[in-house]
Amino acid sequence: MRVVFYLSTQKLKVETVFRVKSANDWETYYDDKTGWMKIASKTEYENLDSVEFYKDTIVEIDKQGEIQSFWLRP
Repeated sequence: MRVVFYLSTQKLKVETVFRVKSANDWETYYDDKTGWMKIASKTEYENLDSVEFYKDTIVEIDKQGEIQSFWLRP
């Protein structure tokens, strides 16, 4: 498993809200070597933008602005 950090030049406003349309088919994956947990759709997406919005908490967003996965390192 490879974790890539992406820093966007676009700034998010404090009032920006992202909603997950449907998380019914999401699964949880855990990498015990790195300690990262991924919560994501069963569908694999490419070219996602990643934003670390809190320490060890990353969200991946597609080009349509939809959340496709969360990465957590508890």
